[in-house]
Amino acid sequence: MHRYLKKLNEIKISHLNSVGGKNASLGEMMNNLDELNINLPQGYALTTEAYNDFIKENEIGPYIQSALNNKDPSDIQELHSFGQSIREKILSSKLSKSITEATAIAWHNLKRNTDKSFSVAVRSSATAEDLPNASFAGQQESYLNISNVDEINKAILSVYASLFTNRAISYREHNNFDHNQVSMAICIQQMIRSDLSSSGVMFTVDTDSGCKDLIVINSSFGLGELIVQGLVNPDEFYLFKPSLRKNKFPIIRKNMGNKTTKMIFTKDMNFNHSVQIVDLNQADRSRFSISDDEIIALGKLGL
Repeated sequence: MHRYLKKLNEIKISHLNSVGGKNASLGEMMNNLDELNINLPQGYALTTEAYNDFIKENEIGPYIQSALNNKDPSDIQELHSFGQSIREKILSSKLSKSITEATAIAWHNLKRNTDKSFSVAVRSSATAEDLPNASFAGQQESYLNISNVDEINKAILSVYASLFTNRAISYREHNNFDHNQVSMAICIQQMIRSDLSSSGVMFTVDTDSGCKDLIVINSSFGLGELIVQGLVNPDEFYLFKPSLRKNKFPIIRKNMGNKTTKMIFTKDMNFNHSVQIVDLNQADRSRFSISDDEIIALGKLGL
C-alpha cells in the first residue's frame, strides 16, 4: 500500500489527524458494521501527509502567511481578494508524482472486479471537521461521479483549494484556528447509483427531541447531496424501536416532502459537470421515495 493511502475499512477514530474527520467517522462506522454484514461502498483516504507535502513542495505555506498578513477578514472585499489569490495559487500548482501514484492505486484497486460504469466520489475530510467545539461541515467541496484518474487529480486540487474559500478563512479567523495548522485529507469512495432510485439520511435517535426510542429517516429521489445541502424538502419517516424489536408494524409517522428536483449522473467526464439537477416528474412528486418494506428494512439496520 502507498504511504499516502489508508483503506477506509482499516481506519479508526484514533487516525483522525492523518485522515480528517469524515474519513475517521466513516472508518469507525465500517469497522463496527462489518460484523453485521452491512454492505458499505469501499474507499481510500488520501492522508493529510499528502496535503502537507503538497503545500511544502509548492511553497504555499509562506504564500498563505504573506497573503493573510495584516489583512482584515471582516472586510468582505479584502477577504474576497486574498481568498481568491490563495485558491488560484493552489489550483495552478502541480500534484507530485507520489500523489498521482497514490490516486492511481486507489482508482485501480476500487475499479477492479466492477462494471464499466464505475465512478467515485472525491470528498474533503479536514482535520478540523466535526470537532466538539467547532463544525466545519459543508465548508469544503465534494465532487461526484468521477470516472477516471485525471479527473480525480483535478478534483483533489479543487478540494485542497476549498480549504481557503472566503467562508472557511473567515470561520477559522473567528474561531482562532491557525490556517497552517488545519490540514486536508481526501475521501475517494465508490459511488452507488442512487440517482436511479432514492437516497437519504437515517438518524438512530430523534435529534429534535432526543427520544432514543425513535428512528428518523429522511429520503428523496436521486443522489443524497441535495438532502445534505438542504436543497430539497425530503420525505420523513418515524419508526418506533420497541415495535421494530417485536416485529410489529413500527412506522408511526410519514410526512411527504415537497420534492421538486433530484440530482443524477451525467455522461460528462469533467469533474465540474459530472452530475446535474433535474425536475422531478409529477408522479414522483406525489409519491413517497421509499416503500414501507424499505423503511422497515432500513429501521432494522438502524437498530
